[in-house]
Amino acid sequence: MKDQPNNQSHWDHIYQTKVDVDVGWFQPIPVTSLEIIDGLQLGLDSAIIDVGGGNANLTEQLIDRGFRDLNVLDISANALARTQKKIGPAADDITWIVSNVIDCDQLQAYDVWHDRASFHFLLEEHDIQSYVNQVKTHLKPGGHMVLATFSLSGPRKCSGLPITQYSAAMLDVLFGNTFTLKQAMDVIHVTPSGYEQAFTYTLFQKQS
Repeated sequence: MKDQPNNQSHWDHIYQTKVDVDVGWFQPIPVTSLEIIDGLQLGLDSAIIDVGGGNANLTEQLIDRGFRDLNVLDISANALARTQKKIGPAADDITWIVSNVIDCDQLQAYDVWHDRASFHFLLEEHDIQSYVNQVKTHLKPGGHMVLATFSLSGPRKCSGLPITQYSAAMLDVLFGNTFTLKQAMDVIHVTPSGYEQAFTYTLFQKQS
C-alpha cells in the first residue's frame, strides 16, 4: 500500500494545525447524510459507525436524535480528540477507534456504515477490496451503507493527497454482488472558503 492515502502523521498534522473551517470537507451540519439516515427510520439502539468521521459533526447530530450505539473510526487520534471535546460528557458513551479501516480488528457488527471521508483515498486495488471485505464482514444482513465519494467531476486531490473518483455505477460494480444500490444522488458540497466540490452519495443495503 502506498503510504500517502492513509498516512497517520499527515492527518494528525492537519488536525494539529487547522481549525474546522480551514479544511474543505467541513460541514457544520451534514445535511445529506442525515436525510439519508433519517429516511431509514432506524431504532434508537441501532449500531452506527462513521468511518473517517474523526472531526465530522455527524455523531453529534445523531446523539441529538437519541441514538445510543454510536461508533467513530478515524486514523487520526487528534481528529477524534477534537470531536470528543466538542461533544463533551456524552463522548464517554461513544466507541472511538483509532485505526486505518482496511486493517482494523476492532470492528463489531453494525446496522449502518457511514463513510464520507475515507473510501476515495484508497488507490490500490488490494486496499479497495480490503475495504469492501470489511463492510461485507461487519455490516449486518439487511443493514445499510451510506457511502459518499468525490464524483467523476469532483476534485482529483484532497488535502494534497490523490483520490479515486467514482460514479454510482462504479460503486455498484464494487459492492453489487453483496449489496443492493437503493439510492444515488449527485451533491455539490460548498467548502468553507466557497469552492464547489461534486460528490456522489449512495445508499446500499446488504442482502439478507
